[in-house]
Amino acid sequence: MTSTAADGPVDPPAGGRKHRRRGSVGRGRKGVTTMGMRMNGHKAALATLAPFAGCTAKELALVDSLASRVRVPAGTVLTREGARDRQCFVVEQGAVEVASHGETIYVSGRGEWVGELALLGGGRRRCATATTLTETDLLVFDPGAFAAVVAEVPWAADHVRMVAGERREALAGADQRATTAPQRGAVPVLRLA
Repeated sequence: MTSTAADGPVDPPAGGRKHRRRGSVGRGRKGVTTMGMRMNGHKAALATLAPFAGCTAKELALVDSLASRVRVPAGTVLTREGARDRQCFVVEQGAVEVASHGETIYVSGRGEWVGELALLGGGRRRCATATTLTETDLLVFDPGAFAAVVAEVPWAADHVRMVAGERREALAGADQRATTAPQRGAVPVLRLA
């Protein structure tokens, strides 16, 4: 039987004995094996998300204990531009549109952070509005939980900082377009020589 590492055991070696590649994810009798560790339920699901894919079992247990899980319907506003919200999210399933100045900047999907910039910036105002496009399952982090993840889980800290840098650039572009675009109802002035 041929399958991918995520589906279960890989092809058996010539001797016929089944094995798992080191670091692969596969289903065992009591849960999922990742990086040579057995995990159950939520921790195993966390290990499949990019921000936590390189975490140890101990780090995954910490993240699992700090995050709240919530399912929200499509159209739910998670963050509002200009507000001082006190949460950030990781999308487990679903899609979240992030818009600034009425312009869609990006759509976050499975394994992506939403709202992390405000918490990394020490609770500053939100620079974008995030709205779910589909029914969405989220991991929710309050400021203390987020700070603990950044301090105690190096893989997640590196991931969120990398993502934040990319998003700051995207938002800067949106800010630039918003400040240089003509206002509604404004009439362009033509100068004749």
